[in-house]
Amino acid sequence: MSDDDSKAARWFAELKHRKVFRVAAAYLVGAWLLVQVAGTTFEPMGLPPWTLKLVITLAAFGFPLACAYSTLGDSDDALDMLDRAVQQGRGNLEWIEHDPDFDNLRSDSRFDAILDRIRASRGVLPA
Repeated sequence: MSDDDSKAARWFAELKHRKVFRVAAAYLVGAWLLVQVAGTTFEPMGLPPWTLKLVITLAAFGFPLACAYSTLGDSDDALDMLDRAVQQGRGNLEWIEHDPDFDNLRSDSRFDAILDRIRASRGVLPA
């Protein structure tokens, strides 16, 4: 298996772990149901034809947002996975310290403990 295949497999495993596929499927079913109800009821209610297009457009824009939110806010899993990566020797201190993706974890004492372990393994004094 090539390195690209390995990265793709890890990425899909991460998405599965964070339940992105489940959220996406639930969103698609909900959006489809909403569009079906709107398509059946908007005309008898006397709503203009553009309102159905608006519902479809909003449902389409909401999908990527639902997927994005499903990957956010799970600090426990994020810290657990970061800790595992560090234990396996994949913790790049400079990257972890400055990557904005970790901003929501910086106030957690477990994040500081992970950084301290990386520093200790390198013989660097804690910040």
